[in-house]
Amino acid sequence: MNIFNLKPPKLGDLVLKRIANYEDNVSLRGDFNEEFDSIAGSKGYLFAWFWYWLHLLRSMPSFLGDIIYWRILLFTNNVKTAWRFIKRHKGYSFINIAGLAFGLSIFILTLMYVRYEYSFDSFHEKGDRIFRVFDTSNDKFYGWENSVPTPPALGPALKEDFPEVVNSTRIKGNIASFVYKDQFIQEEGISSDADFLDMFNFPMVSGHAQSLRNPDSILISQEMASKYFRGVNPVGKILQMNSVTGETRQLNITGIFQSVPDNSHLKFEYITSLPKDMINSSSNWNSNSVITYIEIHPSANTKELEEKIAAVKTYYPEK
Repeated sequence: MNIFNLKPPKLGDLVLKRIANYEDNVSLRGDFNEEFDSIAGSKGYLFAWFWYWLHLLRSMPSFLGDIIYWRILLFTNNVKTAWRFIKRHKGYSFINIAGLAFGLSIFILTLMYVRYEYSFDSFHEKGDRIFRVFDTSNDKFYGWENSVPTPPALGPALKEDFPEVVNSTRIKGNIASFVYKDQFIQEEGISSDADFLDMFNFPMVSGHAQSLRNPDSILISQEMASKYFRGVNPVGKILQMNSVTGETRQLNITGIFQSVPDNSHLKFEYITSLPKDMINSSSNWNSNSVITYIEIHPSANTKELEEKIAAVKTYYPEK
């Protein structure tokens, strides 16, 4: 075997190069390599390989201790120098430190704000497949306008007639007052189809989401439950609902859902079912009174579906 072709372990040489002081780097590596060549020539490469790693590992604590000591010393000296400079130049130092602190604060706040905005509705598992349908109209005074409210018949029709639409749900905002025993409760909520919680991720804490199929049911948030039913399980309790239209309903609390996160575009403290006439409406195209959401198939072409929905009057001429 030609000993001149034998080289020390590459990884060991790299480690030695990294941890040794700059002044000792060349000499240490040279000493290790020279001894390695000598042992490899007399006792073989394998023995030399073990010798190299054994002595390198034995030297590690000393090398690392040396690195830590000098870095701590350098850091301490830098701190002392900076402190002396600050004491000598108080005004200049204050302006620089205050400017740096202000800049970092603005950067961190901006980063937090951007992250918060991008997190909106990200907790919905089907969020990339859920879309809100707008009603576009051409007003003679205001021109083309997008209207969030849509006809009650739109959602069920899209689900039935468009294969790309897997599911649909409609919601309607409510501001109602409730009476429970001697408590007067006023909260903002929504009325929706029973499939609302199948599309959106607002997890149930107790009860069942499908209980919304019962028109006399109501689901309330954890926050509303803890606010008005301290220490009492509200499921099974009866709330008297007084709507702004003067309608009074007796509603059974059939479930509690987790409070709606701040980064949700939907805000509500309770969910009731849509009125019967709206649920069963298949011909009401003249009243834009609900917000329609659709869930599309994963393989659906959103651009093509958008064009189809834009031409909805062609499909439903009675609209």
